[in-house]
Amino acid sequence: MRVGVQVPVKQTKLTLLWGAAALALAFPLPAGAQEADTGRPTATTKDIAVLEEVTVTARRVTENLQAVPIAITAVTNEDIGNFDIRSVTDLQRIVPSLTATGRLGQNEESLTLRGQRATGEFIGAGAGPAVVSYFAEVPSATTGPGLYLDLANVQVLKGPQGTLFGRNTTGGALLYEPRRPDNEFSGYVQGTAGDLDRLDVEGVINFPVIDDVLMIRIAAQRQKRDGLAVDVNTGTEYNNRKNWTARIGVQFNPHERISNYSVFQAVSFRENGPATVLHAVHPARPLSPDLHGFGSTTSVHRSQSSRTMSLLHLMGKSSMGTERSCASSSSASGS
Repeated sequence: MRVGVQVPVKQTKLTLLWGAAALALAFPLPAGAQEADTGRPTATTKDIAVLEEVTVTARRVTENLQAVPIAITAVTNEDIGNFDIRSVTDLQRIVPSLTATGRLGQNEESLTLRGQRATGEFIGAGAGPAVVSYFAEVPSATTGPGLYLDLANVQVLKGPQGTLFGRNTTGGALLYEPRRPDNEFSGYVQGTAGDLDRLDVEGVINFPVIDDVLMIRIAAQRQKRDGLAVDVNTGTEYNNRKNWTARIGVQFNPHERISNYSVFQAVSFRENGPATVLHAVHPARPLSPDLHGFGSTTSVHRSQSSRTMSLLHLMGKSSMGTERSCASSSSASGS
């Protein structure tokens, strides 16, 4: 009988404890009482950090980065300016698992993502590039000047990609998204000056022709800098900069369900790649007498520094060549 009496008592105690816990959750103490008990003020809404929303187009639609089920590193326009990103070599410093390797010149680089790269690309054979770059949703092999001019963002997609943008890859893809025209009249001009006669000038102007129907954005850039190495025999400068870029973007929306964005770009560069300096020659080698004079024919290790200034802001291997490209993307929606 004693055992039978004790069991109901224990059950009653457990029931009372659970009931007290439920009441405490249902009716929490006021903030003032909590501060009095702990002696520390509670966090307010202003103290809570808000995560900035980053929009991407990894699936050819504008989405929040946090909602896309793909491994993406998004580099915003502010990041490009803060880190002075002007090439893929600069981009790899802030994007994990991305590696850029020079091939024939400083404007021709091979991309590697997560260790995936093209096989046999140096001999003209193999399976093709494992990482493909897209400019305005169009495949592009350009990695040189003008690529980072007036960009909205750069999206690095990691892992195998399908043919959503045109080509399937095993390593990933780089999406360069230029800033598109809008209804505001705006623009800016900025310059960068530094050692080695460095002078970079960049300007952008955006204006609407017909509000919400036809808008145009024009961007131009010129870069010049002496080489970091000089051949004292020929005077040739290596690893120099001398290029210009011009771009025109046109946004045309003839109907609320039809949208077209076209971009026209021209790039001209006249540059030399990095220099190779011979420091020593083995005296026992057969060609050593012919190579002894090369160790002192090149002056290297020039130092450089720069300073950027915004001039105007409106609100309202040796490589040589000229590139012209045109990209256009259209979208239509139906009921």
